[in-house]
Amino acid sequence: MGFRALDPVPEKGIMVGVDGRQFHVLRRGEGRPVVLLHGNGGLAQEILGAFPETPSICWIAPDRPGYGYSDALPDGQQDPQSQAQWLDAYQS
Repeated sequence: MGFRALDPVPEKGIMVGVDGRQFHVLRRGEGRPVVLLHGNGGLAQEILGAFPETPSICWIAPDRPGYGYSDALPDGQQDPQSQAQWLDAYQS
């Protein structure tokens, strides 16, 4: 099920806490985890919709900080290094 421009709201997944902020994550399937990251201005639902359910893979698609239902990172921490640290903290 992919995101369509006419859908009234993005799909709601789970909310997880990382360093006092809430982040939205969609998951599909079971098995080996594979993280999918959307580009600027995108949503987790858009990238997840491009990948079919696959046996033995668990697709994990977070709304990156400041997008979709996810809280933004603090000012000055939107750079790639800060986002990589955020993703590492989520996976821990």
